[in-house]
Amino acid sequence: MKKPKTRKKTRKQKMRGGQHKKIALLFLTKAGIMHLSEWKTQGYENANIYIHPKIPGKNSDWNRWEVSNPVATKWGDCSIVEATLLLLRAALQESQNYYFVLCAEDSYPLISFSVLQANLLRQNKSMVQCLSKREKKSSQWWMLLRRDAEDLVTSPQLSTTIMTLKKKKTACDEYFLLNTLPQLHYDNRNTHYVKWIEEMVRGVVAKHPTTFRRLLSEDIARMRGCFFIRKTTPDFLPTPPLVGEEAWLIIHGTESPARTLPNQPIFILNLTDTTPPTSPHVVQIFSCVWNQVEPAKQGLVNYLTTKAGFQHVHVLEERARV
Repeated sequence: MKKPKTRKKTRKQKMRGGQHKKIALLFLTKAGIMHLSEWKTQGYENANIYIHPKIPGKNSDWNRWEVSNPVATKWGDCSIVEATLLLLRAALQESQNYYFVLCAEDSYPLISFSVLQANLLRQNKSMVQCLSKREKKSSQWWMLLRRDAEDLVTSPQLSTTIMTLKKKKTACDEYFLLNTLPQLHYDNRNTHYVKWIEEMVRGVVAKHPTTFRRLLSEDIARMRGCFFIRKTTPDFLPTPPLVGEEAWLIIHGTESPARTLPNQPIFILNLTDTTPPTSPHVVQIFSCVWNQVEPAKQGLVNYLTTKAGFQHVHVLEERARV
């Protein structure tokens, strides 16, 4: 008796089965990936990796994955979008790439590659954190399914959207995705954990997100479900410090003197656009505009005593020495 004929699976059917689906990691970097050893330890060399560096050749043995024709990029500029599209187009040339994950140089993996892969291969939607539906504004750090990545780079609206954003002189990287693909169906999800001072102090406007050297217990609770954390320092540790009785909140501005920092947990409220002096005792750096320093200071003292668990917080004013 003859065996019944069976059809060979097509490439698309195999992709649906999950056997040949690959995860593409797309890195936008100034120089080197900050936590390269951690990415390796967590198994991310099993992904297909693409790197767009502002300064090439800083990624050790991962240099081989740098794109060969990087564009000159500038913060908040549409050149960031051009670099992102360059990464996407390079990754789309590999037919087995199924999910496209955009990461920054300071991103830190909170889970192993095998866990990420298991999560993504179950997804049937892209993951985008929408910041404003009215403005079609989203977080820059998204994860796109192949079909959406293909629609993005081939969209007839892409060039028009970028030209419009250039004229408006707005943050292209946060507006181009949803304005190019207004009908995109996605899971509204924050894949990269970040924290802003507005989340802790009502009415205070941040200059930049919180910079993490260590986590607080509250952060660990809030970032469940995130795959990565960003705005980290090179010596970032994904564990909370021991909470003692006392901590310091140091105000750093343009008129701050040179300081010897105390040997207790330190939190810095930064009023400048530059990185303030740091030490191994600095836990997190918050930023706000200079004319909101008073409500920010009071709100952070309340946050550190009620949420972070410190019994007393010493405040060092902008012009004061320790």
